[in-house]
Amino acid sequence: MKKISNLFRVDKQEFIIIFIAFFLLSLFVTLFTSYTFANKLITKETIMNNNNTGLTLLDRNGKPFFTFYQATYKSNIPLSTIPDYVQHAAIASEDKNFYTN
Repeated sequence: MKKISNLFRVDKQEFIIIFIAFFLLSLFVTLFTSYTFANKLITKETIMNNNNTGLTLLDRNGKPFFTFYQATYKSNIPLSTIPDYVQHAAIASEDKNFYTN
């Protein structure tokens, strides 16, 4: 049992070295992450529409009647492939009284 406890025994100098190494690693990760992602946070548009993502709802004639975040037209997705909860979320974001009107 003494052998196991001796493995985890650290003197003051080793503890300080381990602490400084951990601190420097944490600082490096924080600065690297901030630098990497801060470049993308320049304007509101780059934050909100980084990859031209969004939602455009089309009527039966193919004309848009609702656009969320200026989505660019990429492809048609049949309504039958979209889960019900996503359909309801899109409708709720457009008009909270949609089902009562």
